[in-house]
Amino acid sequence: MKRVAPSTPVEVREGNMLAPLVDKAERFRAIVSNPPYLTSADHADLDASVAGFEPREALVSGSDGLDATRELFAEAGALLEPGGLLALEIDERRAAAVRNVGRRLGWNVEIYDDLFGCPRYALSIKEA
Repeated sequence: MKRVAPSTPVEVREGNMLAPLVDKAERFRAIVSNPPYLTSADHADLDASVAGFEPREALVSGSDGLDATRELFAEAGALLEPGGLLALEIDERRAAAVRNVGRRLGWNVEIYDDLFGCPRYALSIKEA
């Protein structure tokens, strides 16, 4: 496997949203998250192999699928170093909405496609 920037330290912290980071007196260069991003209707339409494997709370995020995304944009800026990166996996159907939510909360948001050409990643830097 090819290594990218091997001198860059990476630490994985598991928990509910930003909770594993909040009580620390440190700032981060990047926060990467795969937050819930589906609506209840989306969840009802999921294949049983997915819906039966993942807890509902890990998939559904409010009536528009963006509650967790709004929370991350609202709170992550205080945890990042200046110029730090917030990287989110997103639902391709909500790419424009994610960009708009982030921009309204002061983030420079760029959306990137996955290997299938679908908009699936939001890379965001908090504007100064």
